[in-house]
Amino acid sequence: MTTTLRGASPEEMETSVTKPLEEIINTIQGIDELSSVTTEGVSQITVTFLLERNRDIAAQDVRDKVNTHPVATAPRHRGAHHRQVRP
Repeated sequence: MTTTLRGASPEEMETSVTKPLEEIINTIQGIDELSSVTTEGVSQITVTFLLERNRDIAAQDVRDKVNTHPVATAPRHRGAHHRQVRP
């Protein structure tokens, strides 16, 4: 998932976007790996689920968690963009 915040420093993105989103996403069951890259104005989080986890349900769980979190819904943010990658 990618979240953008125009003009935000990498440090601001890390503390106000990446870390809070990682914390809420990390509560979802069946995560195998969670990684992120934070740069100026951009937070990119990648979630990999265990093979036995239904990918469509897992993707919906991520959307549900992120879309209710203040970081993703703040008017200052362009929001989170989800892209499901199939192996």
